[in-house]
Amino acid sequence: MRSLMKISAISFFSIVSTSALADTVDYNRVISRVGAQSSTYAYVGFSTPPSAGCIWDVLYIDVTTNAGQALYSLVLSAKATNTPLIRVQYVKQSDTSCVATLFEF
Repeated sequence: MRSLMKISAISFFSIVSTSALADTVDYNRVISRVGAQSSTYAYVGFSTPPSAGCIWDVLYIDVTTNAGQALYSLVLSAKATNTPLIRVQYVKQSDTSCVATLFEF
């Protein structure tokens, strides 16, 4: 029973640490462009490209969700006031596109 609990604990922490490492974080990014590609995705580009090597050097935002709409709203506010983003967090997909998960200014 103890060894089963040990294996379960190790498996859990492996999953948690793998998930935590999936996001890339960049700091102090100045927004150079924003746009909408379709009715489902908006995008944001920076004066310094994302460090993970994202296709087209942009981060995509899924605007079909409440979280995505909030992220896009924050990006538009930062762009309109020329405020740099202190922290930008995103996930690089297998097709090399990157999807934003957090913006902070």
